[in-house]
Amino acid sequence: MKQEEKRELVKKWMRGKNKQPLEFINTVLNGADSLDNLVLRVLLVCISEPSINSKSNAVETRPSRRRSVFDIWRHILYVKPDVDIFDTMEAMHRLRKRICGSYCGNVERTVFHVYIDSLSQFNGIRRGLRTLEFSNGGVYLRFTDWEKMKRKVRTKKETV
Repeated sequence: MKQEEKRELVKKWMRGKNKQPLEFINTVLNGADSLDNLVLRVLLVCISEPSINSKSNAVETRPSRRRSVFDIWRHILYVKPDVDIFDTMEAMHRLRKRICGSYCGNVERTVFHVYIDSLSQFNGIRRGLRTLEFSNGGVYLRFTDWEKMKRKVRTKKETV
């Protein structure tokens, strides 16, 4: 499957989903942080704070719950409205040695958390994340596909 087809699958999955930014009650994210740092910060704050819809003020996810890339992106959107989900997916792929993920049947997606060992140091990614799939309405993308979601793939004609 070509990269553009993979991006279209994600866009199709997002249609009809609530894309309102999410925020935290007590923690304000720093929009000046790098995208990678924002992803880590969201995952760390989610341990102790719920995700709140910025428009309705409704709690969408309780504390101590793992978050999907979609929810992580919505938190980042609150402070960086120009970041799209593909930027977030690529950032999470770059962080693959610092995060873990597993499939959640409740939200029917892969959900993530920061993996910290007993010494409070990042212990690296669990092997399974490399093969976990992003469910997209019955079509799946492997986590390894996230690495190049934003980049344009050159055709043979363009490389000549």
